[in-house]
Amino acid sequence: MGQAFRPTKLSGTALALSRVSAGRRLAFGAHLMMDHKKILIVDDDRFVREMVKVILTGAGYDVLVAEDGQAALEMVKAHQPDLVLTDGLLPKLHGFEVCKALKALVQPPKVIILTGVYTKPTYRWQLTREYGADEVLNKPVDANHLLECIAKHLAAAAELTSPWQPNQQPILY
Repeated sequence: MGQAFRPTKLSGTALALSRVSAGRRLAFGAHLMMDHKKILIVDDDRFVREMVKVILTGAGYDVLVAEDGQAALEMVKAHQPDLVLTDGLLPKLHGFEVCKALKALVQPPKVIILTGVYTKPTYRWQLTREYGADEVLNKPVDANHLLECIAKHLAAAAELTSPWQPNQQPILY
């Protein structure tokens, strides 16, 4: 099996991409091609946006991109992605505020924040509790780990939105 990416650092942003085997990409892609999940990538670094887009399209996702927080909110309203992958520091509207605005929507997408700056546990707590982030990943992030996190959150969202079947027993607490 060939390798799609070699470890590299992207234009000073410290987003490291590791090898993603062709078999792994096919496994993710085969699972996701059926329902074409949409992911919005929000980053002010064009090179990061493009590299992450290559990884996600290779995994079978439909990918949208935005370069600032305000554009991200407009893209979400227009295209209703299933997941938003955003940088923490963005021009026009901070990544934290983007997350908070998205989580206030009637049907909010899953939100994963990538950060190379806000890496302390107190920030992670703040991002998940106060702003509603579903996951916070520190840069540099491994491509395989990123794909696993995305798949995990999309699967969790699918479980929450799947209809109850009449033959299922309700869970009583």
